Amino acid sequence: MIAMVHDNPQLPLIDSAGMALATEFKHRITYTKKIISYLRSPYSTCNDKILPVMLAMLDNYQGAKYGYSEDMLRIMHSTAHVFLTSSYLLEKYCSYCPQQCFVTNFNIKPSLWKTPPTWLMDDIKTFLENSEIPLSIDWPTNWRSHIDSSYLSVELVYESTLIENYTQIATMTAVDALPNVGGQTGLWIGVSFLSIMELAEILY
Repeated sequence: MIAMVHDNPQLPLIDSAGMALATEFKHRITYTKKIISYLRSPYSTCNDKILPVMLAMLDNYQGAKYGYSEDMLRIMHSTAHVFLTSSYLLEKYCSYCPQQCFVTNFNIKPSLWKTPPTWLMDDIKTFLENSEIPLSIDWPTNWRSHIDSSYLSVELVYESTLIENYTQIATMTAVDALPNVGGQTGLWIGVSFLSIMELAEILY
């Protein structure tokens, strides 16, 4: 069994980010959530819009509302390099993988212990025999080994309800840049607005 903790808009990349879970154990997955927000244009080229090349794939997930994923786009592009032999097609569909503006990460702490406990075996046996699950021919004699080899339990627990938020903030805007440049030039070379006007008057 493969398990993965992800946010609702995140497309689960089971092959690369999934965690394998073995039978005969109870698995506890403890997690904390972290959100990283990057500056948008003009400070970066980050993107939240789903590109057409991803829309074609996401149409197969009926009812799911997945967001843009830079990792997914890179995986699709690496696969496309195998099938697209034309340099024009490669340039058209695989030339640009913009950075995500929002990235959600989950820090995972897995743990496990042997299950099922002895006191639970009879209840599991009764449940299976009264269900419609097909049982093996040697079930009457080897039912304990069958339960041991098939039983798996997963418990998902949040370590903290607090969410870490890392947000990029512009320390200087376009409005701040003009007086900053003027102040620096005035400090280092003695240039001021009045001296610039006087120079313009002399020249013209």
